[in-house]
Amino acid sequence: MMTVPLVFTLEEMLPHFVDPDRRCDPTAEEVEIAGVRLGRNAYPGLVISLYNEGLLNSDVAATVVPSAWSAAEFPSLQLEQEEWRDLFDLAGYTVDGKRAARPGASLSLWRGAIPEHRLGWAWTDDREVAEWFAARPHNSGRGRVFTAEVEPSRLLARISEQRPGESEYVVDARGLETVADCLRTERTTDGGDLHVQR
Repeated sequence: MMTVPLVFTLEEMLPHFVDPDRRCDPTAEEVEIAGVRLGRNAYPGLVISLYNEGLLNSDVAATVVPSAWSAAEFPSLQLEQEEWRDLFDLAGYTVDGKRAARPGASLSLWRGAIPEHRLGWAWTDDREVAEWFAARPHNSGRGRVFTAEVEPSRLLARISEQRPGESEYVVDARGLETVADCLRTERTTDGGDLHVQR
């Protein structure tokens, strides 16, 4: 195992992984340590860089791809959708960073977001979690809860341990047609109770 350098930018970190004298692909532990050093929003950049260099094998990807997704505050701002899809395809379907059988039937999932972000890739099987995300202050009272029947081929990962309580499914929502605005949520201006308007 290589010693992960104590550096904090992708430009400084990547050469240590791309070193031609290195005789093996990085381990999941090395990539995760590097991701922590780079910071949560730079971690996806490291993972896609390793992928682009041919240094990310599928076993390591199964651990680090969902980890990088979950670490980033807004994963869709860190990488393009096609890049995320390539990474999740390499990783295969995972549950909490371990390969698992993909669900065999469509799932009813929820997403809390503003209307223009309804086709984002972070979904949940818990409606209350979606309501919480819809009511987050940065949504400025415009948050909605959307639902969809999501077929198995769109399910990329299940993440529940890294962020307990969120019960997340990563979903390739491109072209998802069954999204419906089912309710609206708001917070009072004084930060009080959640109001749900159906």
